[in-house]
Amino acid sequence: MDKSSIQQNWLVAQKIEKELQSQLNKDSPTFEDIQHLLTQLRIACEAVIFGDFEYATKQCVQHRLWDSHSLINSRYRKLVAHYRSADQRRRAVECRKLEKHYVDFLKESQFFYKGYIQRVASHFGPLPALQRIANRLSLSPLSVDKPIKAGRTLEHLLKLSCHFTLLRLGDLSRYRNDLRTKERSWDPALGYYCLAEALYPDSGNAHNQMAVIALADGSHFDALYYLLRAVAVKEPHTLARGNLAIEYKKISTSWEKERQSRRRPAPVESALVIWFVRLHARFYKGVEFSTQGELENEVLGQLVLALKDHSFEETLNKLVLINMAANYLATQRLTEAEGGVTDDLKKSFYFLLGFNLQVFCVLLQALISELADAAEAENLESLTATYSSGDSFEKLSPVAIRVLPTIRQYFAWVISQRLLLVGLGDGVDRESTGPLTGHIQRMWKTAADALSALVWFFPVASLPYLSYLLPEDEQTLGFKPLRDLPDGLEEFSLYNKDDGFLKARISDGIIRQFHNENYARIRDILRAGMALHFEKPCPIMMTDDSRFVYGTESAVVPPSNGSAIPSQPMKSTCAVQNDTNTSNEVAVVSDSLGIMDNEMNRMVDDLLEPASLAPSEDTSYGMSGSTANAVFAPIGSERTRPLASNHITPTKGFPSLPGIWGSPFTPKPNELRPISPEKSSSSGGFSSMNYSTSKDQLAAVVALDNMTGMQQRGTNGVANNTRNQFSSFDAFTPVNQMLQESLTKQFGPMSISSSGFSTNSSIYANNSPPKAYYGRTLGRASYNGHDSSIYTGASEFDRGAMLQSSIWNSQTDNDNYNHTPPAGQGYRG
Repeated sequence: MDKSSIQQNWLVAQKIEKELQSQLNKDSPTFEDIQHLLTQLRIACEAVIFGDFEYATKQCVQHRLWDSHSLINSRYRKLVAHYRSADQRRRAVECRKLEKHYVDFLKESQFFYKGYIQRVASHFGPLPALQRIANRLSLSPLSVDKPIKAGRTLEHLLKLSCHFTLLRLGDLSRYRNDLRTKERSWDPALGYYCLAEALYPDSGNAHNQMAVIALADGSHFDALYYLLRAVAVKEPHTLARGNLAIEYKKISTSWEKERQSRRRPAPVESALVIWFVRLHARFYKGVEFSTQGELENEVLGQLVLALKDHSFEETLNKLVLINMAANYLATQRLTEAEGGVTDDLKKSFYFLLGFNLQVFCVLLQALISELADAAEAENLESLTATYSSGDSFEKLSPVAIRVLPTIRQYFAWVISQRLLLVGLGDGVDRESTGPLTGHIQRMWKTAADALSALVWFFPVASLPYLSYLLPEDEQTLGFKPLRDLPDGLEEFSLYNKDDGFLKARISDGIIRQFHNENYARIRDILRAGMALHFEKPCPIMMTDDSRFVYGTESAVVPPSNGSAIPSQPMKSTCAVQNDTNTSNEVAVVSDSLGIMDNEMNRMVDDLLEPASLAPSEDTSYGMSGSTANAVFAPIGSERTRPLASNHITPTKGFPSLPGIWGSPFTPKPNELRPISPEKSSSSGGFSSMNYSTSKDQLAAVVALDNMTGMQQRGTNGVANNTRNQFSSFDAFTPVNQMLQESLTKQFGPMSISSSGFSTNSSIYANNSPPKAYYGRTLGRASYNGHDSSIYTGASEFDRGAMLQSSIWNSQTDNDNYNHTPPAGQGYRG
């Protein structure tokens, strides 16, 4: 179509538009006239748009067409409101007829705009973004005309046009829901707005429209979330800031009215959400108030409790993004302030920055605690169970899974704010920052502890790389606080591949790897930790034993060659394995990581030492008394809590006590694997001892006797000199037999019963206590001499199978034997 024809069609469209406006200005225009003119206007505008799309964009044809729809909609809404008023209730029949015409108008308009998206998607070449929208709306991509190939400029214009159309479809759905009196639902409107945001995430228009729905529902939390999201983008909505200021004022006003009123309405939202939005309203003002610290602690305390709720994940994601977006807005207000920075703007910025750091610390501490509990459970399972569930990957608790996405986002946010945090942490503007310096220092230390826990708990080189966007990344594609990384750190972006291009979306038909997504998040967290380590100045450093520390507690050793955290996709990410062939399975490391990968090589070498069940030099029969105390420490001792100081140092050896290896519970090869490689320097490891000679075997027996504590039982007839006690043993007697005979002489004959079992002499003597007893007393003191072994009573199965190798079978009871209940199960007196 030539240029003159397109211009002529546009003149016709403008003429129809004027006639339609004149009809709407009349007191009682007919429905038929309005509908006929609107249909003619749609045809004329489409002729211009598809004749020359760039010309139609310059003339704002699509916006002019929607303005006509808006005029008609406004007229309908006024009439419906008139007939629904109290003095017009008798005219119910006329009201129903009017509502039917209104609904028909809305339905026909929705049909037209859906058809417009279908025609654009099929008329202009195979554009993936538009095809995705058409598929979501169940629109056919077929066209009778040959598709026109669109260039980059035209493709952008087409994307903007469809984005505008989706917003209008959402508005039409919202109008239909406003008209309903029963079975109301905002889901269709929110669906269109979400599609619009996904198509063009750099615009804040979709979030602004969703804020309108949140306000209609009376949800200040959702309204705050959407309005801040509408601001923290590349193209913010023009009215978003003003709407946000109004919303903050509404929150503060309602709070003041509630405080002055004797009757308080029943809360429709949780206490955490209510106090959270009130706290943000105070932060926005930038004025200190007397209960600020108390209110912050209240919100943080409620947050800790809410993390255990399985339905809290969505709210947690919104809460974190609200914090980041509010801090971004405070920064914008500071930089855009005319006439100098005022004190309230500066304090507002410091308040929000400090609160972000406090929330980040709460999430990190929750993750550290969950990893500590998982480490305890893993140690207990490896020491007592005959079957191990496998890798530590399976030990992620629901709380840890819940906080991983937000922790990953916070680390990316810290990278973007690191220079500011370092400067304020060093005391810059100390007079105005107040407690902010302490929050910054606490955040660095807690972040270092969390990174160390992750490095210890997971095989770093086996963490998978995913080439698609995770769900939280798709939701924040246009979110500037997470997209604006400093120069030189683009490779640590959560959204781009190593080649700099955007990762694929799940909605593009990517097959998700649900079992690997959490471990990909851990990989990104560790990469962020390495970025903070290498970007100076930054107080997070990695020590020579692969721990992250705050400050310069330990010098970093020179890097060595080996495997590293892969910056490229691994060939197989379906199953994460930690075995001797792991280093051969790691993908080739990209040169873009530079020195960071070399440093990670050394860390991974320390983490991925081969492990097997073959007899090792580490044993529970060491000669050193400190080793025995480390292994068999009483409940509540230093060994009982691996993360007593936010650093995991659990037991890594595996005991070889007599009585279990010849039973039906003997582990099969590769059935029991340590959750982390052995290190001789570990505080929880076992001492080295050889049993090839008789002298060493006798030494082992002496060590066991020291462990059972029988040297002190002179009143029970047991000799105090244990070394002389075993002098009569044959030098060639097997060590198992020597141990069994030693125990027989010490305790005397007895029978097995649930009340007469001596835990010190059983195969449970070297087992760690159950999880509930680690560092806890469960409301009572630990009786029975602080015995570290736990036994719940011998059953028939115990006597017939598990203890078939014990010396106590077929023994008679000894009247002089003192029946000692298992640890923590008896009372004194």
